[in-house]
Amino acid sequence: MSKLTPPNYSEYNPKNYQEKIHTPSSSREFFTEHLNPVIAEALGKNQPVTVLNIGIGPGHEFDHSEIKENPDLKVIGVDIDHVTLREHTRKRLPQSLLVAADIRHSPFDEKKEFADCGVVTNALMFNPKEVLEMLFASLKPDGKAVLNNSIFELIKPARKARQLAKGCQNFSVPINFGAEVVNFTAIDYSNYQQAEYRKLGTQIYPSTLADAKKMLTLSGFQILDCKQFEYQKNNKSAETTVFLVQKPAQ
Repeated sequence: MSKLTPPNYSEYNPKNYQEKIHTPSSSREFFTEHLNPVIAEALGKNQPVTVLNIGIGPGHEFDHSEIKENPDLKVIGVDIDHVTLREHTRKRLPQSLLVAADIRHSPFDEKKEFADCGVVTNALMFNPKEVLEMLFASLKPDGKAVLNNSIFELIKPARKARQLAKGCQNFSVPINFGAEVVNFTAIDYSNYQQAEYRKLGTQIYPSTLADAKKMLTLSGFQILDCKQFEYQKNNKSAETTVFLVQKPAQ
């Protein structure tokens, strides 16, 4: 297997991040259709509510008045990039608890289930097994989470061809989830023609939709919903797969 190159988002200013990173995190429609219903349901059961965001980055998911102006919501955001957390996320979400940590080494007590709900936007493309382990361990029983992930087989052929023509490489990445293997396909940007894209590192996506569902169920989650979500990015249409999952009751 080829070497996986980690990303380096700290060198992206906000403008470059918005232009180069394909994520629905800043989409009002993503918040309205997927994230806010989960938070609203949690608020109807408990107050205050703790929302865990793994791979929070700049925190665009919570850049809405429903979040910022609700004293009953506590956002805990985890990201490996302390520069982004300090320079951008902290300014956007001054009341949140931000933790700079490598997701492969969880900073949380694995025996303490503290999150009422969760969100993972794009973070599954680097260390999916560890992200899902952290999410599952942190959620309270019956807690729900919204996750999005690109699926390699669903990426439009024109986009794949454009990536390959500009220097991307694709290769298979099998990952063990317990006793079973889930197949991923890597998109490696380390030799991309434009230098700023090389900082994206190697992104890995479930090879098929069946692989994505297998990944989630092997991680212990119940899949409640799965939808293709189209959003606008720099006046262009982009697409991702959004999952609603739940940690089973004990």
